[in-house]
Amino acid sequence: MLLIGCTAGAFTACSDGDDDQKPSCPITEYMVPSTAEIGGFYTVTGKGFEASAQLFLRNASGTETAAADQTVTAAGIECTVPSTLTAGVYTVVVKQNGSWDLGPVRLEAAQNPVSSVVLPAAIKLNKTLEIAGNGFTSASRIFLETADAAKTRTELTAVPSSTGISCTIPDGVAAGTYNVILKHNNIDWTLGENIPAAVYKRLTGISYAMSQTCDFSTVEGGVEAVKAILLEMVGNDQEMADMYFEMLFSEGTNVVSQLSLKYGSDNRVTAVQQGEGADAADWYTFSFDGDKVSALNKMYEDGEPGIRAFSWVLNDGKVESSNVDFMRTVGCEVLSRPVDFTWTYDVVNGQCTGVVSQSTGSNYVSFDFENGNYTAGCSNTAMPARRTTSSASMWRKPLLVLPPSWTTIMPWLVSWAMTERLRSTCPLRRCSTPCRKMIPPRR
Repeated sequence: MLLIGCTAGAFTACSDGDDDQKPSCPITEYMVPSTAEIGGFYTVTGKGFEASAQLFLRNASGTETAAADQTVTAAGIECTVPSTLTAGVYTVVVKQNGSWDLGPVRLEAAQNPVSSVVLPAAIKLNKTLEIAGNGFTSASRIFLETADAAKTRTELTAVPSSTGISCTIPDGVAAGTYNVILKHNNIDWTLGENIPAAVYKRLTGISYAMSQTCDFSTVEGGVEAVKAILLEMVGNDQEMADMYFEMLFSEGTNVVSQLSLKYGSDNRVTAVQQGEGADAADWYTFSFDGDKVSALNKMYEDGEPGIRAFSWVLNDGKVESSNVDFMRTVGCEVLSRPVDFTWTYDVVNGQCTGVVSQSTGSNYVSFDFENGNYTAGCSNTAMPARRTTSSASMWRKPLLVLPPSWTTIMPWLVSWAMTERLRSTCPLRRCSTPCRKMIPPRR
């Protein structure tokens, strides 16, 4: 409460500290609020204030401090109690054709007007800054203050909401580290310190392609033997066999599919979809339990080979290990054959370098980081017919290249690589079911 009582000087002369015959105080009918908040507004009303009038606050030791932001009005002087002062009793002094004591005021520490404040861990400069909390009003002003010695401030356009206050960040604010400041009734309150701010973009879709070169000289019987295997697989349906051969062994670069990503209110991926717009359908859906992320293949059909589900275990934001529930054909049955993997990282730059099978110790998928891009590839000694060089003992196909800022989706890309590998190896393993069940249908 800013005003509990007033010191009245109506129709009396204020004191200049000397009762000898001297000019009398030019201010009459004045009223001095007896309490005020440090950093808050303060108004002394009265008659006779001139434009040159200045208000001071004098402490018990005699030190005078000028009030801040002073404005003389027809009703008196409006000002702000300096935030540098400490709580205690002060004397209000006006200097106008002399120095005049108007009366005492008790300064009190201000109370934060907002509570239960929640700020994001990072500020997205290209998005609205949502601050949760109670007590925000239309008088609340929000600033971003650089967390350096300069403490440069940028005011945001702030509008109270049902959950707190929504702030629009103006163009031109540079990436960096900021403090979030609330100015309420001219009092500054630090809501958050050293918060990183940048233009954050999240991935909304992927259009990926597959490039391959085929060498059939390493397969006994060559290309005709591979075609014969495919023909047998599909029940001597030549058209279907030709379709699979074209799908699996065509050379060059082919666009495989368009993927879309769905996000929840917490900005975490909830689903990866095949297709776009109205044609989009969930491929994988994600759930979260502490450091474990689980994914379910919505396109998997019971009784068919393929990936039914997989999960990751995170450690400090990185995938530490994963499990893939492979459904494989064993004899005449399709059985679950889960496989555990360990993820490896470069000790210098922290980039993911590969996914290693825990049972065999061999790389299932490996990654190269070069010229600012990731290249993902997988190795398979069971499939010598497909490789990048004729002298290689294994084939290695680049899956895709993406900027390092997108590497947060790398775990999902690995799951795609695993699925793609199943499709690649399926024909020579003589699976009882066509490989179209291994991956989402083409659109």
